[in-house]
Amino acid sequence: MHCVEISFSPNPAVLLDRLHLEADSDEAEDFLALLDRIKPLVHPRAAYLESAVEADRASGRVVIDGVVFQSRILAGNLKDQSVAWPHVATCGREVYEYAMAMPDPFERYWLDEIMAEGLNQARAEMLRSVEKQYSPGKVSTMGPGSLVEWPLEQQLPLFSLLAEGVAFCGIELTDTMLMLPNKSISGVLFRSESGWESCCLCQREKCPNRRAKYDPKLVAALDG
Repeated sequence: MHCVEISFSPNPAVLLDRLHLEADSDEAEDFLALLDRIKPLVHPRAAYLESAVEADRASGRVVIDGVVFQSRILAGNLKDQSVAWPHVATCGREVYEYAMAMPDPFERYWLDEIMAEGLNQARAEMLRSVEKQYSPGKVSTMGPGSLVEWPLEQQLPLFSLLAEGVAFCGIELTDTMLMLPNKSISGVLFRSESGWESCCLCQREKCPNRRAKYDPKLVAALDG
């Protein structure tokens, strides 16, 4: 298990832009004061494993380090792979608990953006670590719940596989399979020369996080 923790290094100007705050405004001054106060509580963390993979796309059965998953799309992506990197990443438990106790809704909104940036940095550092350790080349990822074909219930086997890393990151899985802190991700990283994206199979038109256009032909190609 590779466990990654980094020092949180936000770019204030970028965060102000994301929040649509004018740099010389009173709101920006308040936000920057909050950012300075919160920075010591933001501890981005990630954990991952290089794992052996067996995938049968006909049945949709995938075995990762002996743990069984069921997803025809995941199986299609991993059918020619021998290894993959199951992983989790988070903004950190400390800032999340602080945010949940925050009574001011505006400050909670700002904290949400700060936590999102913490998660972004955790994921980026995890990808750098995978590249440094294994040089996989071009990679893509799938996470439980990102598609109907790989539902949130598949968090259970993934969290059992990554139990040590989950504990390191301080991530909790709720009864409804959601992660706490809410700014956390989980999934399986794999080699992909095509740059495959789950967004290609998602029909949600106005998703703010969309990275690729919906492609209805892709399911058939994966089932191939």
